[in-house]
Amino acid sequence: MRISEVASAAGCSVRAVRHYHEAGALPEPKRDSNGYRNYSLSDLAGLLRVRTCVEAGIPLSTIHEPDAMSRALTLIDDRIAELEVQRDRLYALMRDEQNVPSDIVETIGMLIDDPALRKQELDSLSLMALTGVATAATWSTLRYNLGNQECLDTSRRLTRLWRELGMISAKDLGVQQMLTEFVELFPQGWMKGVVDTLVPGDLPLTTSDVNFVGAQALIPEALAAVLESGNTGVCPE
Repeated sequence: MRISEVASAAGCSVRAVRHYHEAGALPEPKRDSNGYRNYSLSDLAGLLRVRTCVEAGIPLSTIHEPDAMSRALTLIDDRIAELEVQRDRLYALMRDEQNVPSDIVETIGMLIDDPALRKQELDSLSLMALTGVATAATWSTLRYNLGNQECLDTSRRLTRLWRELGMISAKDLGVQQMLTEFVELFPQGWMKGVVDTLVPGDLPLTTSDVNFVGAQALIPEALAAVLESGNTGVCPE
């Protein structure tokens, strides 16, 4: 077979075959007396092996290394695992679950009566789920909290404080007292212990990405001090 014929049989271009020869991945066949390469069935089999390795992501320079195929298989297995995760997330989106368990979405929907705050909290959970920050322990902890009356009562009080802080400015009287109460109650609300279950992420989010109204803008800095102290209050599972 001529180079054009063997290339056609292998499903690649003549240029690719020549490149494999130049890279040392495919031995050159014997040449006829007229100087043309004459490819045998064995040469075609060798070309097909090279093509299979290249398509699997093995660099030409490493094709003949003993562990080249095992390394490629590991990369493929990792890719398959990533695709399975992506597939599961797409199925969840099709079901409009956004990867947040539906029972948690429903319970939070009933717990938080402030529409803006409810949407913000559900969007935050969705973001945690879709970016892989949330874990199985995250949903387990949330379920425990949402079934614990003390956590629920505290969460309702936090919601009221959130609303009240949004109705006044940072300079109004009583703000500091309300803010202190909010910070003290927060570790015992429905997010109790959730921070400890999360996988570290690198989302470039800041407090400017949250819609604060009035004195609510003072909350992040106050809460940051609590989180830095480690007083996150883990609920038993």
